[in-house]
Amino acid sequence: MQNNIRTDLAVELNEEISRKAGRLKGIIVNQHKDKDTGIEVTSLKVTNKAGERMIGKPMGTYITIEARKINEMNEDYNNNVTEILKNYISELIGELLKNKKVKDNGKDSRQDNKIPFSGGKNISSKRPISLLVAGLGNRDITSDSLGPLVAKNLYINGHIDNDDTGLCVCSIIPGVMGDTGMETADIIKGIAKQINPSVIIAIDALAARNIERLNTTIQLSDMGINPGSGVGNHRVGINYENIGIPVLAIGVPTVIDALTIVTDLVSPLIGDCSADEIAAFFSGIDNNMKDMYVTPKAIDQDIKNISVIISSAINNLEQAGISG
Repeated sequence: MQNNIRTDLAVELNEEISRKAGRLKGIIVNQHKDKDTGIEVTSLKVTNKAGERMIGKPMGTYITIEARKINEMNEDYNNNVTEILKNYISELIGELLKNKKVKDNGKDSRQDNKIPFSGGKNISSKRPISLLVAGLGNRDITSDSLGPLVAKNLYINGHIDNDDTGLCVCSIIPGVMGDTGMETADIIKGIAKQINPSVIIAIDALAARNIERLNTTIQLSDMGINPGSGVGNHRVGINYENIGIPVLAIGVPTVIDALTIVTDLVSPLIGDCSADEIAAFFSGIDNNMKDMYVTPKAIDQDIKNISVIISSAINNLEQAGISG
């Protein structure tokens, strides 16, 4: 089923299509809302090809954390968000490692997971789980700088021989194709081939359909990410199929399609128009606004705040909480 919804959020695709087609086969949705904080978590699983066709997302798990007060600078509230995010990151990494074992016919891919560096050092085998965090996006554009900001705030220990924190963490800010002339997926694949991480965490800014979800929602996916898909700038996917390493994607919607805002505003006003008149009206708008995206005016502070929450969640991951 085709749709023209400009969003990267699986939960929004499911909401929009469910309104038209009812409950979707191949889609399992579970929701939980914390009574004290109002933080809502939606787990959406695409279980078969029918579900894939309906929402245009590959089979896998998509977790959405909606924290509407995340930018009110409330330390206790943001600590709760960080803790929730950390637990889901840990859970999905564990699942990715288990699935990787199955794909490798039972071979534990971590047994030879020593990471060579140009200085001749190797990561000790006492830290069997290693993460490569890729901060995707353009650091020179505020609404697209989430990935680089998260990577900047990480505790990096891949180069430290005597670090006993349990997790080995390396990071890369691959930039964008306009600056490097290379596909981001190719850059990450080359690095992954060299250092052989257990899991790649790809962090990127996304597009949303609902303006209330801008800078307040975090999506996690165990199926990787296609950079730029929400704004029509499709690039090579960063996923297991292309990279050869399990990929956990973390994204935050920072922009919304301007046409979406206009549509929501005028739709109640044109209910008496004919189908042809409505189609002609929106066709004219689409031609003028198809490449226009909007972001909140407080984007600078919002991005900094959310990047700290995501980096803190990764920094606080514990080896004991991840099992493959």
